[in-house]
Amino acid sequence: MSKISVIIPVYNTEQYLPECLDSVLAQTFTDIEIICINDGSTDNSLKILKKYAKQDPRIKVINQKNSGVIVARNNAIATAKSEYIFPLDSDDIITPDCLEKLYTAITSGKGDIITSRVMYFGRENHEMELSKPTRYNMALGNRLVNASLFRKSDFDKTGGYDTDFSLCLEDYDLWLNMMFNLKLKIYRVPEILFYYRLKPIAEARNFQHRSEHTEQMKKFLVKYPQIKKYVLLSKIKKFFRKIRRFFIRKQDNTIKILKIPVCRIRKRGTSLAYWFNDRSNFGDLLNPYLCEFLGRKLSHVNVLAADIIGIGSLMELLFSNRKCKRIKWPLIVYGTGFIKAPDEPLYLKRNLDVRAVRGYNTLARLKGLRGVKIADNVVIGDPGLLAAVLLDGEKITKKYKLGIIPHYVDAQSPLLKKIECKNTKIIDITLDPVSVMKQIAECENIISSAMHGLIAADSLGIPNIRMLISDKIIGGDYKYDDYYSAFGIKKHNRVDLRQTSFTEQDLDDLKNTYQIKPEQVHQKQKELIDAFPYKIKRKICL
Repeated sequence: MSKISVIIPVYNTEQYLPECLDSVLAQTFTDIEIICINDGSTDNSLKILKKYAKQDPRIKVINQKNSGVIVARNNAIATAKSEYIFPLDSDDIITPDCLEKLYTAITSGKGDIITSRVMYFGRENHEMELSKPTRYNMALGNRLVNASLFRKSDFDKTGGYDTDFSLCLEDYDLWLNMMFNLKLKIYRVPEILFYYRLKPIAEARNFQHRSEHTEQMKKFLVKYPQIKKYVLLSKIKKFFRKIRRFFIRKQDNTIKILKIPVCRIRKRGTSLAYWFNDRSNFGDLLNPYLCEFLGRKLSHVNVLAADIIGIGSLMELLFSNRKCKRIKWPLIVYGTGFIKAPDEPLYLKRNLDVRAVRGYNTLARLKGLRGVKIADNVVIGDPGLLAAVLLDGEKITKKYKLGIIPHYVDAQSPLLKKIECKNTKIIDITLDPVSVMKQIAECENIISSAMHGLIAADSLGIPNIRMLISDKIIGGDYKYDDYYSAFGIKKHNRVDLRQTSFTEQDLDDLKNTYQIKPEQVHQKQKELIDAFPYKIKRKICL
């Protein structure tokens, strides 16, 4: 008996079905059965299923009259023989290590429902924003996609997907049932393992009848009375957020009596800051590490409640695609950038006090915006260039000719084998920043698909080059072009491992083709230290 049953309902998806099936057949975890249920398709979907079933005995095809995705999923799961169930829509795809990592998490006791981070692809290409699947957050809305791993025995206890719900809410109902009635725990693997296809607008399953959707949402309050207290708590929080607009902070950082912003209490010597913290990642962790090293501790808060944002592609979080009331008290921007080119009009959520930005592309998009104050001596440069200070003058012996720094989305890529050099070291950017910096300092050269791997190397004066391994990094070239614009570089050097190898000869040429001069870096470092918005309490060694 297989360990996991992959459940794929199919209805008129001949265009996308092969890509979906190929992604399942490519799994590193092979002890699976694949149950594909054709829900009365009128295109060539059934022929495609039969063709794949002949090629791989793990594929089982069920054919039924068109009854809808809810009935199709329930019927397919009823025939499943595995201990675990993994639903997957026939137009979506999963990474090769998806089932392996989900299975490892559920069998090690991390949770009863195992999900992952999610990437949109197709009409748009960016990560899906999903808050943590806590009881509070789940009570207010769905934080999971249907492609999550759970026990078949738990599914049977719920009675399956409820046909009273539709409009994409049947999944949400199942998760609420498991979480609040069965008391099951949800765990999200901190990696992108699932790709959710956004089809052209005309094809997309959407909420055409908003009133019907609202009525179905009301059913949840009746079916799960446990969530009412969380809904009430949410309303209380919204109330306090509205009150906050009446509270104003002075420019000298003192607080007027009766005007202290609610939920913005900080310890002395600490600033409220926002950075990505969903997973351990070198570039994001530089924020608290660098600031504390320089003498200012940071406390992580929501971006709308923060005093400062720094390293990272965070600017999009400060804009909305629809008009909104702008928060007046200013947010300090210290070296932040945009992650992708603008694709629609955006409206600013907060006033900004811009001290530094990552590059000229970011600066150009901020200029002229209402509510944005740009310093006369605004610095153009990523504060990651200060990463060298974390070594605090420590002398590091060179041990490796080449350090390889894959972005965490590229860490398992087989294309890394196309780096055909001797005496290399692969550096894990999920380690703490000091450890990463010490490993980078041990290398004579660096090749990296992670932008802050390149920036860290620049901070140490180590020749480096960007490598391209996949299209998984959000925004493509945009943030890299933004960073290099600070040095006047219009076209930065790169090697695409999907098309070529990186050889010893390429490595020997790197020192001659490296585009950034040490004096440029030193000047940026000096400017960034001068622009640091808090008092620096130690001697800086660069």
